[in-house]
Amino acid sequence: MGRVIPFSEASSYIDALHASDSAVHAILDTNILAALTYEVKPNHETVTDLMFQLESKGVGVFATVNTKQEFIDFHRRLLLTENLIDVTDAHSKVKIHREAKQQIQRTHASIMSKHKTHGSDPIFSDTQIKDIKREFSAGSHSGHMGWLTFCTVYLRSQLLDIELRLEHRGITYLSPNDPAQASLFTASPLRWSDAVGLVCNTGISMTDAMILNCLRSSICQFVVSTDFDLGFAVLADTTFNKAVVMPDDMCREFRHYHFPS
Repeated sequence: MGRVIPFSEASSYIDALHASDSAVHAILDTNILAALTYEVKPNHETVTDLMFQLESKGVGVFATVNTKQEFIDFHRRLLLTENLIDVTDAHSKVKIHREAKQQIQRTHASIMSKHKTHGSDPIFSDTQIKDIKREFSAGSHSGHMGWLTFCTVYLRSQLLDIELRLEHRGITYLSPNDPAQASLFTASPLRWSDAVGLVCNTGISMTDAMILNCLRSSICQFVVSTDFDLGFAVLADTTFNKAVVMPDDMCREFRHYHFPS
């Protein structure tokens, strides 16, 4: 059976790992990567403090293909949201089709209403971005900026800079296909069937299952996450011997469940 470790006990947990292992490694979930780089997130300061602890204790931190993909996609939507809203500003010199401007304004009003009511991230969904894109011409036309030019001007360089932030924070991309990282993986291979098994047993998403599958097959001792499902899955699996480090209030929630021992 795996463990969930509250943020408040992470320091002592890592010290205990260091006592038995010469090196400590962790996988960072997407929500942790997003909180580190998006200050609007309510847990930004808490996650930043935890990351400082990991760095000061020499913990190697990694992003898997799943977490990195979701992280990049989160910032893709964030950058598109912010810049699409900016070009509809009355002082913007960028000209876009009236239909596109109206679609952006309607969508902005909708997400701000949900943010005010539910506290959700004020970011366009992928479906909303696709609806806005349909109101643009692909190329610039009649003095109006086209979608392709918009992406070149407002997305390309900023998104590439976002990716570099992971490297600057010492977050390494973890891949079983990189020969240089062979020592980071155990003899237990990454099997698709194992990830599917986690989904079948606990109902978690395939993305979450693949993160846990990578944790199981690597020398990483824990995942850092704010995802309830990851904690649920490790507690539900009696064969799991690793941990998820999570916020204190989320760890307390698991007291109400009757996990097998």
